[in-house]
Amino acid sequence: MTIKPNIELKNIKHTAWASEETHCYQATLYVDGERWGTVQNQGHGGCDDFDGVEGRGYGDIKTLDERIAATYPPITFEDHSLTLDQNLEMLCGELVNAWLRDKDFANAMKRKVLFTRPDVQGVWEVPVKKPHTLASMLAAMAATRPGNTYLAHLPIEQAKAIYFA
Repeated sequence: MTIKPNIELKNIKHTAWASEETHCYQATLYVDGERWGTVQNQGHGGCDDFDGVEGRGYGDIKTLDERIAATYPPITFEDHSLTLDQNLEMLCGELVNAWLRDKDFANAMKRKVLFTRPDVQGVWEVPVKKPHTLASMLAAMAATRPGNTYLAHLPIEQAKAIYFA
């Protein structure tokens, strides 16, 4: 039985202005808690580049891709015309996407009052501008509109689920 590898990217550096067709990024790659090397993409639509540590190279990536294909669900496109096995490059792309989403969420939570309304779908936001603080705006809005659900009052995972929905 093949064990599902735990793939992590740490120390992500993303350059949005240089991202044309793919993410322009560099990160440290960890597999099952062990540092494997660095992975990067120039952002011009090409493949990710891998620079291994401790002699890791193409053969190790090929073996890892086989483990990933055997243990991660395949990707099926919406029209079901194509199904692809997962591989390291796809997982790295998804990890960068998740990191960017989390970064966007964290920035929004710092600079805006995010809330849902009981009568309308979606997440609403009110930017906080000086001289107000996030805490004072949140308190004032919660006092005047108690029927709203304020994401800052929810556990972080629940707030993320609402924000990304």
